[in-house]
Amino acid sequence: MVSMTYGVPTERIERILQSADIAIRNLLAKNEDPLALSTYLWILQRNKLSLINGDGLIRWGVAWIHRVFIEGQIGRRKDEEIASACLAVISLVSSRALLDLQDKIRNELALLLATELDQRSIPFRRSNYAVLVLLAACLLDVKETRITNSAAAITNDYIDGIQGGRLYGLVFCVQLLQELHNETLLGELEKSICDALLDLSIGHEDRVYLVNALYQLKNDEYLSEDVHHAIGQIVNQSPTWMYLMVGTENVAPEGDGDVGVSISHLHRATLLNVAAHYHSATIKRHESQINAKYQQRRGVNLSAFGFYLLLQIAIWGVLLLILGQNAQDAKRYLLLNEYDAMSKESAIFYLGCILFATYFAPLSFVLTRTLYRMLVKSNAYGDQHIREILAPRIWRITKVWLGFITITLLAGLFINLISPTIQQLLK
Repeated sequence: MVSMTYGVPTERIERILQSADIAIRNLLAKNEDPLALSTYLWILQRNKLSLINGDGLIRWGVAWIHRVFIEGQIGRRKDEEIASACLAVISLVSSRALLDLQDKIRNELALLLATELDQRSIPFRRSNYAVLVLLAACLLDVKETRITNSAAAITNDYIDGIQGGRLYGLVFCVQLLQELHNETLLGELEKSICDALLDLSIGHEDRVYLVNALYQLKNDEYLSEDVHHAIGQIVNQSPTWMYLMVGTENVAPEGDGDVGVSISHLHRATLLNVAAHYHSATIKRHESQINAKYQQRRGVNLSAFGFYLLLQIAIWGVLLLILGQNAQDAKRYLLLNEYDAMSKESAIFYLGCILFATYFAPLSFVLTRTLYRMLVKSNAYGDQHIREILAPRIWRITKVWLGFITITLLAGLFINLISPTIQQLLK
């Protein structure tokens, strides 16, 4: 992972990934807290993250969906188990893992949703659970006319309750309204989220949930620099960082409490999602600023490319001149064994020029093509970016060339060693 001096420090990204991976391992081993596992699954699929326990988490998600919707095995915590299964469906809806199960899941979900909506406008009386059920139904194209009204009730419940917290499901509410194309409620929800982000009385955990929802509402490119900066403060100043991968990750108790509280799985997963999103957005903004800066330097870039071409032409000119003028003498010395054709020093120098030509030929081709694309065609790359792109390509060519020369020398040495033996055997 490349170290960055902006966004979220790379060390923190790595630390929260390790923390999440360990948390997933422990949850899978204990087979508990399905909502936490489903949330981790959603985060991993959403960000295309690869963790050691990622494959096991996907297998758990498919098995949990099968248990709840196909086998109908639901325990005492019916609302949480169904909601977590719905979130697993949301996470894996576009994967092959659910391809054969989608029709059965759709039918069971339609029946469950109809039963709940017959009794109340918000299924299970809890918006954080209800929004997952409705979103899964939308993604599976469940035909239920009351989804729109239920989504409106859930949205109003979130808007009215933002100050009170419990905003875990807010991001799914945004996604639900986007699926329903309800621009009016999306506008109202966006205003409430932006106002809440400026309210310092809201706790750091709920502010992370607010940012999570805001990123679902708008791509970072549509957020102002002030909002982006405020998100950075929320992410980087979260007190959760000081507890990640430290002992048992218990948060210090407040007041007279003696027992620390473990970091919430839902908060850890959401912080991971927000941190990854903010870090990526910051890098894109930084690159855009560099590109804008260098777009104004077309004359400088063209001059730099022209200087490079002149330098390359000069090198090739000198090289070809040396090789051409001494070609006959080198042929007599190196191939015909006429050692009076040229001095030993001249022969060694000529061989060095040949070796350099074999290295410089592919190098000049790659450099010319890359610099043309970056300095002339695109005209939007900074000096540091150019170095970062060219360095690994030059090193790759160097390694291949060194390998080729080594093999050639070893082959020549081997042939010279066995050729007298072969000649003796053929006599």
